[in-house]
Amino acid sequence: MKNLLLPLCLLLTPAAAFADESDFVAGTVITEFGKVAAIDADFKIPKRTKFKVLYDTANAAEPGEINRTLNTAARFLNMHALAGV
Repeated sequence: MKNLLLPLCLLLTPAAAFADESDFVAGTVITEFGKVAAIDADFKIPKRTKFKVLYDTANAAEPGEINRTLNTAARFLNMHALAGV
């Protein structure tokens, strides 16, 4: 049963959920990091919605690499701006 779970999840995942590297572009809030890809969403976030987000940045990046957590935070901001938040 356990061996069937991953293939089943892959079959149920919509193809649109996968983005090619070429689909990602610079965001408008933090332009150097957190590239974004357009998504089709059928819901709107109410204007007065407040987000409380926490990122654990205790782990440093390897020398010369981008900190993945900070890049994720930048993507979060850029994706929300792309969605009109």
